[in-house]
Amino acid sequence: MENSSNRVFLITNGCPENRIDIAHVQRFFEANRWTVTDSYLDADLIVFNSCGLTQLHEDASLQIIDTLKKYKPAHARLVISGCLPRINPGALTPHGDAIVVRGEQEVGRLNDIIDAQQPIQACHANFVLPLRTLREKPSPSGIYPSFFDLLLKPRSDCQGTLERLTCLPLLAYDRWLDSRVNLFPRNKSACFIKISTGCLNACAYCAVKNSRGALRSKHPDQILTEFREGLARGSQSVSLLGTDLGPYGRDLGTDLTTLLERLVRERGNFEIRLRNVEPQYLIRLWPTLQEVLASGKITFLGIPIESGSDIILKAMRRGYAIDEVKACVRDLTKRFPWIFIRNQLMGGFPGETEQQFQETMRLIDDLVFDYTEVYVFSARLNTAAAAMKDQVPVPVRRHRRNQLWRKSLLAHTPQRLRKLRNSNI
Repeated sequence: MENSSNRVFLITNGCPENRIDIAHVQRFFEANRWTVTDSYLDADLIVFNSCGLTQLHEDASLQIIDTLKKYKPAHARLVISGCLPRINPGALTPHGDAIVVRGEQEVGRLNDIIDAQQPIQACHANFVLPLRTLREKPSPSGIYPSFFDLLLKPRSDCQGTLERLTCLPLLAYDRWLDSRVNLFPRNKSACFIKISTGCLNACAYCAVKNSRGALRSKHPDQILTEFREGLARGSQSVSLLGTDLGPYGRDLGTDLTTLLERLVRERGNFEIRLRNVEPQYLIRLWPTLQEVLASGKITFLGIPIESGSDIILKAMRRGYAIDEVKACVRDLTKRFPWIFIRNQLMGGFPGETEQQFQETMRLIDDLVFDYTEVYVFSARLNTAAAAMKDQVPVPVRRHRRNQLWRKSLLAHTPQRLRKLRNSNI
């Protein structure tokens, strides 16, 4: 590259899988003797690993791209990678001067961009990079917003300044709870291992499958090697990442339970956190998974249930009935009360009636979740749900999302706070 002093700025948004993907890219640049800079103002190359999960995430990604292009040095090249180039490539048409790397499938293009001596395929990362939120105009000291900026971000879809101010106590509580019930342990040395990417599902609303593709699992021996490396460095918490951990190993002739059995047998004082085990696989694995959970080593489990209505779950193509999930979660919380459960729910899926929405509201009463992420349905390009009839009006979607959000925060509060107080999270 001309005019290059070998300084690279890396940025991502979106899910934990994106964060370990960009950490992988960082290891690649470090292996090739590039300096990773904290400011894009002095970078020669900028790599943005973008998210396109929902329209909100896509808009945030495009805002980051606009800001980077507006303020970056004239000679700096911009690489746009991640999910957005595969989910909605047309959104990047105005940015034709950028280098577009279409997801993990094309990440090897970075080798050619910098004429790498150490290929990216030979690198791996066991950490995640922090999310960065760019200011519209960067300050000399950095690009990070203040806590107040983040607090006022319309995470709850509250409309208007007055309503958003009214939401502030719940927003603050949401952020506090979210910071504790997640993959990122507080006051512990952490290790992150990406054990798979892609999935075997065909959910009607999900654009991530268009980006991540079919399931690709990392070999158990490689995972065990990275696990031992983390423990040897003093890590007390190991988070396993993937698009969906539930079907892990089915492309290799093994499964998630078998992997976990190997990991929990390792010596040392450690915990394991699992990102997103889809309910259909939790149900299938439950008879054998219970023995692993009884080890006491598993402390966190993400279970994205999405809806409390069987009719909506079928329309979503989720592959399970709500009573099956309820039985598993009730058994889980009764037998393994130390495990923190993070759930996901969606409001406003196409065709959702008020009665079906209330079934999801009742799910919050029926089951105790330590934290629930709540989404408003977002029609994404090339998904079945985008073409479905009976699209719920956007104001109704937002209203339902807000009802779910408020109820999920306030439900079971005494049990939730008591559990947090008695844990080391």
